Amino acid sequence: MVSDFLVQHPSGPFFRLSPAEYADALVKYPHLDADTDLNYVERSATASIHIGKDSYFDNMTILEQFERLFQLLQFKEEYKGHRIECIVDNARTHTAKSHSVLDFGKSIGTRCPVDKIEYIDSKGSSEILHCYFQSGPNQGKSKGLLAIAKELELVIPQTIKLGDLQKMLANHPAFQTVTRLEQLAQKYGVLIRFCPKFHCELNCIEGLWCSQKMFIRRNTDQTYHTMLKLIAESRDNFQEKNLDLKLIRRFWKCLQVYKDGQSYIGL
Repeated sequence: MVSDFLVQHPSGPFFRLSPAEYADALVKYPHLDADTDLNYVERSATASIHIGKDSYFDNMTILEQFERLFQLLQFKEEYKGHRIECIVDNARTHTAKSHSVLDFGKSIGTRCPVDKIEYIDSKGSSEILHCYFQSGPNQGKSKGLLAIAKELELVIPQTIKLGDLQKMLANHPAFQTVTRLEQLAQKYGVLIRFCPKFHCELNCIEGLWCSQKMFIRRNTDQTYHTMLKLIAESRDNFQEKNLDLKLIRRFWKCLQVYKDGQSYIGL
């Protein structure tokens, strides 16, 4: 099973650092060379796993892969000065939320799903809100929404009901319903855009999967060893035929069609 990225840039279609760029990345992020449950293509964020042997592409694994991508992106010389945006689909591994205000209790020592909340405040600054007391008589206990609201300098009546408290905090940046992936991307200055459901024409990676599957079906002898070999060859075939350019042209054409209020039918 492979998880890959397509790049809309003349250096594409696949993202990979040069040996010199990767050496610079290792200075800042030495763990990039550490062993993980994912098998990465050298100097890239393209990953694969063996189903039934390795782990699975669950939410935490996907986040690990994306963080590797975000860290590597900083060292791609051809991307310097560019604004990076990642288009992803609405799979649960991409859209999982880190927390919801509804998951918290009101008082000290009540339910609390996370140790801390990282968020961007109204001024654009990164903030960390610890959800458990770090010191004092309540050290180690969850703060509860009432104490959290006071820490966020919200004016809250002491007798407020939990439902009303949740409604008030729901509008605070710390409790905005962003995904774990979006939070991680913000940390590295990357913007995540979710592709609308059932709009594969706006998700170019689907075209890559389609091309690879077709290539493998045409050349397979139904053995596992051959399949692994063909996966790599199908990627080369995709690049040699410049199929990414066809997908990218369709992507921008469809965006213009939708912008003009037309339908994709007939394109």
